[in-house]
Amino acid sequence: MEYYRIEEKPSKVGTVIDTDKKFDLLRIERLKQLEKLFNLIFEISSNLNLPLINILATLYPKLYYSEIIIKNQSDLEKHLDVLRKEILYSRFNVQFEFRNFTDFIFSKARADIIKNHKISLPDRFKSRYFFESIEDCLNYHDNLISQKPCKIIMVEFIDKNRVYKFDNTFLTSFENHYTSEDFYRHANDYWMQQTSQNPLFEIIFLGKYKVKAHVLEL
Repeated sequence: MEYYRIEEKPSKVGTVIDTDKKFDLLRIERLKQLEKLFNLIFEISSNLNLPLINILATLYPKLYYSEIIIKNQSDLEKHLDVLRKEILYSRFNVQFEFRNFTDFIFSKARADIIKNHKISLPDRFKSRYFFESIEDCLNYHDNLISQKPCKIIMVEFIDKNRVYKFDNTFLTSFENHYTSEDFYRHANDYWMQQTSQNPLFEIIFLGKYKVKAHVLEL
């Protein structure tokens, strides 16, 4: 069976790729550096039941705006000094790096599920993601906030022992009023292989695969 993937700089047709040897180490290391900050944001949002957008709007009023009125703004103010110190220490760039908060949430949910349910789940950082059709690739591409020139490629799995199927919608469908707990529930539903109202299934794969064709330029 063939699978499809979107890539900005796809490998040549015929190339065999081993996911165990090719993953984004810099992304993993950066998430470790931001873990303390993201934990602080998670706990503040959870404990105060605050939408994340309100925390961002308070920290970065020139970049974010929230129409959501909160009653405990004064409670949030008590935590701002700690947040700002950690932002400076970690050299956090909110415009480019807040998307990593999703990585943090999904990693946190994965670790909790493995611990509580004693099940095996793939490491997203060391996996590759594919779709079962060109149409699914296009639907995924249409939902991307940042769309760079890329290609849809077709691949064949050589090692089929580590193939998982999850609903990608839980990764991308968020609302402005969401608290960290809402994000966490999405992550939990994803890893527990729940299905959303508008599912877009992705295949998480670990192992070797072969590039069969460059199908479509986007």
